Amino acid sequence: MLAAEKAEAERLVALSSKNAKDAAPAARSVPTKLYYRVTVRDAGTLQSGGTTIRLAGITARDAEATCKDKKGRNWRCGAAGKSALAHLIHGRAVSCELSKSGRPRDFPARCNVAGTDLSTWVVREGWAVPADPPEPALAEAADAAKKDGVGLWRGGDDRPEAKAQ
Repeated sequence: MLAAEKAEAERLVALSSKNAKDAAPAARSVPTKLYYRVTVRDAGTLQSGGTTIRLAGITARDAEATCKDKKGRNWRCGAAGKSALAHLIHGRAVSCELSKSGRPRDFPARCNVAGTDLSTWVVREGWAVPADPPEPALAEAADAAKKDGVGLWRGGDDRPEAKAQ
């Protein structure tokens, strides 16, 4: 395994452990559902059959969005975020909190794959920003992404604009 891959794997394990500790009490009290064959529409939206799940607490770019890098060149940041999330999920089942109002076809939810909270992961990787007001874990993830200059932050923007989720 390459050093960068090993470092990324260790970082994801640490982030997952922290998320599991922070979310453990809430996870037991909120009913969840496993979604199989999930398609990623953009860095903040999942599709499973006729159900659309918007990752809660975040605002992500549309899959067709473009951004400018530090040299002012356009790059497909929306497609990059979509691809990164699809790579993380990689055919695995996604566990999402059920909507409080039954089972609607389009709803926001906290979801995870193998213990990794997707909202936190997408923000930490720089493909989304926390919604206002930001949850503390998401604000911390956004600060880390900005500091590391990853995802949307690689262009050096102070706060990249994103479409509302």
